[in-house]
Amino acid sequence: MLGAGIMGKEYCRALKKMEIGNVTVICMTKETAKKIRTDFGFDTYSGGYRQQLSKNNKPYDLAIICLPIIHLLEALEHLISYEQKNILVEKPAALSASLLKKFINKNQKIKKISVKVAFNRLFYSSYLELKRRAEKEGGIISCHYTFTEWVNTINYSSYNPEVLKRWGICNSIHVISLAHDLIGLPKEWNFYKRNSLSWHPSGAVFSGSGITNKKILFSYHANWLSSGRWSIEAMTRQSAYRLMPLENLYQSEKGTNKWTKIETIEEQNKIKSGLPEMIIYMFNQKNSKNQLPDLYQTNQYLKISEKIFGYCER
Repeated sequence: MLGAGIMGKEYCRALKKMEIGNVTVICMTKETAKKIRTDFGFDTYSGGYRQQLSKNNKPYDLAIICLPIIHLLEALEHLISYEQKNILVEKPAALSASLLKKFINKNQKIKKISVKVAFNRLFYSSYLELKRRAEKEGGIISCHYTFTEWVNTINYSSYNPEVLKRWGICNSIHVISLAHDLIGLPKEWNFYKRNSLSWHPSGAVFSGSGITNKKILFSYHANWLSSGRWSIEAMTRQSAYRLMPLENLYQSEKGTNKWTKIETIEEQNKIKSGLPEMIIYMFNQKNSKNQLPDLYQTNQYLKISEKIFGYCER
C-alpha cells in the first residue's frame, strides 16, 4: 500500500480486521512507518514510493494507492511500470477529466490489467439495499440529490490550493458518482451556478436537472453558503427512498408521508463503511455482482462534475 495518511490508516484498520496477511505499507517518514508497524503489525518502508518501488518491485496480489490527490496519477504510473496487475487507486484519481484522459492515452497497459477507483460508497449496505428494492419495484423513475459542503469544517491549511479550487471533484464527487451510478449518466440537462468563495472561485451555489441515458428524470442542488448536507432521494412507482446520511436508508411508501428507517448491516469496530467490501471485490472481481469504476468510467464522473461546478478544462 502506498500512503499512510488519514485514508491509509483507514485501509490499515480494514486490512487488520479482515486478517489479511503479508501487508506492506510504504510511508514517507520513519516516524510514520514505525507507528504503522506498532499499531497494525504490518511491514513498512519509509522514504516514499519512488525510492522503495525500485527496491521492492515484485508485484503484489493487490496494490492500494491512498496518497494526496495531486500524486495519485504519478504513483499509478509507477505501479503500472513495475508490472502491478491489480490496483485500487483512491478517488477521484485525477483533478480533471483532461488529465485523466491524457493519462489513459499514454498508458495503454491499463487495458490489460485491473485498475479500479475506490468509490467506497458504492458498497454501502444502505445503497445496495436501495438498488435491490428499487429493482424489485420496477426501477427508479426520478431522483434528486444534494451535495452541500460544510465549508466551515474544512481545514484549509491541509490541502493544496489546486485541490481546494476543485473541491467539487475532490469531495462532492462522492455523492455525484453514487447518484449517477444509480440512475445513469446525464443525456440532456441544464446546469446553473452562482456566487463564489475565495478558495473556490468557480461557484458556491449549484442547481440543475435533466434526463439520463436510462430515461430517469433527475435534479440536484447544493448551497455552500448556507446549510444542508449530502443526500440522495430516489422514487419508484411504489415508494420513495432516501439516503440521508448516505449510510442510512429510509422509505416512504406510496400514499403516506412517513419515513421509516430500513435496517441494514453496517460495519462495526470503527471500520470505514465500504472498505472491507471494496477490498474483497478487488480480490474476487469476476464473482462479484457489484462493481467499482475503472478509469474510463471515472472520467465520465469527472466530466459531469466539471459541468456542475463550472471548472475550466486544464
